Amino acid sequence: MKKLVIILVAVITLTLNLTVKAQTKLITETTLIYDKTQGGIPLNRLEIKDPLFDIKYDYKADLITNKSVNDIFGLDIPKIIDKKTFSLGAGFIKRGDWNKDDQIILYVYGAKKFGELNWNLETGRNFGALTQPWDYVMSRVSFRNFTAEGCVTSPNQLFAPSYKKLYGWIAYHPEHVFVATGNEISRNWFFIGTKKYANFGNFTFANYDRDNGNFWFRSQFGFQDVNQNFYCQSNYLVATSYLNIPLFFYKHFAPMSTKGKYAFKFEGKRVGKLENYETSFGRQFGKYGQVALGLTSQNIPQMKSGLLLEYYKEICLYNHFKCSTEFRYEKINSRLSGFITMQYSF
Repeated sequence: MKKLVIILVAVITLTLNLTVKAQTKLITETTLIYDKTQGGIPLNRLEIKDPLFDIKYDYKADLITNKSVNDIFGLDIPKIIDKKTFSLGAGFIKRGDWNKDDQIILYVYGAKKFGELNWNLETGRNFGALTQPWDYVMSRVSFRNFTAEGCVTSPNQLFAPSYKKLYGWIAYHPEHVFVATGNEISRNWFFIGTKKYANFGNFTFANYDRDNGNFWFRSQFGFQDVNQNFYCQSNYLVATSYLNIPLFFYKHFAPMSTKGKYAFKFEGKRVGKLENYETSFGRQFGKYGQVALGLTSQNIPQMKSGLLLEYYKEICLYNHFKCSTEFRYEKINSRLSGFITMQYSF
């Protein structure tokens, strides 16, 4: 059934190509992983992106246990109303493996401008044949150098008496810096990034779980001809919202070596008693691609470290077809992973 859905989406894409505008894009994103416990494609995305709609389908697989994994299918229509100071969009998402356990999320969102103030609001309901309906409301407000976003989800209907989960963050972003702090149920988040510097960029985030002491931090630096699409306010807003606010679809960010001609990353994570750390350096080699080399360490079952190697390459053909390949090898667990994207513009 899952393969049938992928074929159906592809057929719809080819049919729409006869009528949609030239801005339509067909995008695939494929995740690869090979180690001692698994090998294959755990996730593959097919997306049709057009100014009038966005269709996504994430095909998921459990390569270790071969158990069923919930796929995600979504249709978003962003411009039901599209005025200068007001816009309205809507859509639906289906989560499940195409059986009676499937869940549907219906949502609607809008944006309104009041001079220098921008207000966004989204609300949705999740329901299914075997699940209790639950609701969520999400809102973002931007005014000059400040942006704040909050979200509340409820295990029952939103306005019924029930425990609610709270998420939120607030950012201050003058010309050359972005600073934000947030709360994700029991986690505290912190973000800081630079903007509009040609030869230097840094974006750092960290979280700490107040309930169990788990943490995660990552700091990425770019030097010389830094990637302005990464070290910019719009990307920081996307990343801050993605890490603080629960979303239904994943986002994949380009590897460390894409951040500048030279790049550096330091990262650490604790989950329970397991701790992992990584230090890596990157270098761009023009048409030959981008390479990163580093070390990773792990403390369970005993303290050990190993070599890390990354390679990234972009290919563009005739302005219609773009492809990127990303591979990563970790000696510490003999793991080869990769991420391949392809985009065709009609």
